[in-house]
Amino acid sequence: MTDFRPDDLLPENLERMARESEQSIRRLTEMSDELGAITGTGESADQQVRALVDNAGGIQWITIDPRAMRMGSEELADHVTAAVRAAQADAQRQGEEMLANALGSDAARFPLDLDALQRQVNDIQESFTMSIENSLASIDRLTRRSEW
Repeated sequence: MTDFRPDDLLPENLERMARESEQSIRRLTEMSDELGAITGTGESADQQVRALVDNAGGIQWITIDPRAMRMGSEELADHVTAAVRAAQADAQRQGEEMLANALGSDAARFPLDLDALQRQVNDIQESFTMSIENSLASIDRLTRRSEW
């Protein structure tokens, strides 16, 4: 919790804080949307199996070249697994690159879990909104008190 400072209630400070807050929320929302839109693609070593996954690593589709149907079930399963893992690694890499661009040199300190990051961004947005609403309510109470 931060300490209350009367200077924070000066109109120029409130306006600056509101502008900065809006910019932060906009950046967080954009990043949240971008993270949510990430997909990864991958394929088996022989390129006979391809996969697409969403930002959480969930499989969206798998395509199997008809030639791959000549493989035994275990070999085909290995190829499918390899394609899915490659797609998941691709999605992970894209998220890490996005995070590195957003955080700069600090990105290496943060392990990337796209789901957890999405939840954190949402939590930050909710917390920030509540903080602004509480601040506005306090300002309103102070304003009403000064009108007595």
